[in-house]
Amino acid sequence: MSPTTQSLHDATPSARRALRAALSLLPSAPGIVVAYAGLALVTAVSNTVANLVSAAVLGAAIVVAAGALGLDTDVQNSLGVRLLLAVIAAIVAGVAIIIGFVFLVLPGVYLAVRLRLVVAAVVLEDCGPLEALGRSLELTAGEGWTVLGVWLATTLLNAVAASAAILLLLGDVPDLGTRAGLVALQNALPLGAALGTFVSGPVTAASDAVLYGWFADAMPDEDASNAGASGVRAP
Repeated sequence: MSPTTQSLHDATPSARRALRAALSLLPSAPGIVVAYAGLALVTAVSNTVANLVSAAVLGAAIVVAAGALGLDTDVQNSLGVRLLLAVIAAIVAGVAIIIGFVFLVLPGVYLAVRLRLVVAAVVLEDCGPLEALGRSLELTAGEGWTVLGVWLATTLLNAVAASAAILLLLGDVPDLGTRAGLVALQNALPLGAALGTFVSGPVTAASDAVLYGWFADAMPDEDASNAGASGVRAP
């Protein structure tokens, strides 16, 4: 059992613990950071393309994180099929969340929280797109404050990183009201979005895996893991 998994075993779920575990997990799962470095490059070139592939990157990163945590998963579909279904599920969830924000802000926040684990349900449980919506609602039932805390933290992390990059790039621009200033701002926005993706994306994926492990009760059995590590078979 890894130190991160051991510290999470039987722990009471909280946003702080989830985020701390996610940060601790990343050094042992560099593939997550590499995946989001690639997505950041795509974001800098085309935000539209990045939006289309972001769910697939998230799904792949969650699989890597789940493997590093040793989560108990049961899948039969290939990774490619699961990632395709994850994209479809994310689009459906995204439409629902956008509608919630359009009519009233609070329903949008509620759906963003309750549908947080849609992609995880697809890639770790072989759920279909619509089935994943219900599964995420089931997993997050009664855990709204924990998920909300993680959602707010990762959203804020993205915004801060993106804003810092944009401000840095615009440091020598005298007046944004001029044509040159507007062009500079237009050029800085994709780079800011790319940095925000690179900084917050790995934390988002790792924390999703942690939350899934808790809510789905998929954390590896402590006794079995210890027995496996010592070469003794658990009874």
